[in-house]
Amino acid sequence: MIQHDPILCLSVHESDVVTGSADHSLIVFDLVTGRRKRTLFNKQYGHTDWVTCVTHLPDGRVLSGGADSALCLWDASAVRCVTLKEHRASISRVQVDDRFVGISSSYDCSLMVWTFDRVVQVDTLSGHRKPVTTFDWHQSLVVSGSRDGEVRSWDINSASCVQKLPAL
Repeated sequence: MIQHDPILCLSVHESDVVTGSADHSLIVFDLVTGRRKRTLFNKQYGHTDWVTCVTHLPDGRVLSGGADSALCLWDASAVRCVTLKEHRASISRVQVDDRFVGISSSYDCSLMVWTFDRVVQVDTLSGHRKPVTTFDWHQSLVVSGSRDGEVRSWDINSASCVQKLPAL
């Protein structure tokens, strides 16, 4: 057994897999050897509630989101993170591209655009009336879905909604 509590998310980067759990921790494993490399959680750093989503950055850092409304940007080798608390509710998804631009979605009805080379929030995409549960992204187009069935398309360069597909 990898973790005692349910695994809620995972991300693979090269030979590493990181799992996020309901016990508030993330565990990094080597896929080749099957050995645990490190646990991303301690008294000083980490989530205070379930880890709901996780992804790797191109340089090996790990970005996790939690039910505690926090994003944690984990160091590539040490057990420490920068905690980002701009969202006001549980994080539903995170994604980062190869230029270190990232997007997070939340139950606070918003998506946020980040640059992780400087660790700065760039924009907020607001307009959903219900929690944003998922999104996908290609180049500058983000398509998000919310709990009420609404789908919106966003241009992240202008931080504007370019199309709204209402729920049935």
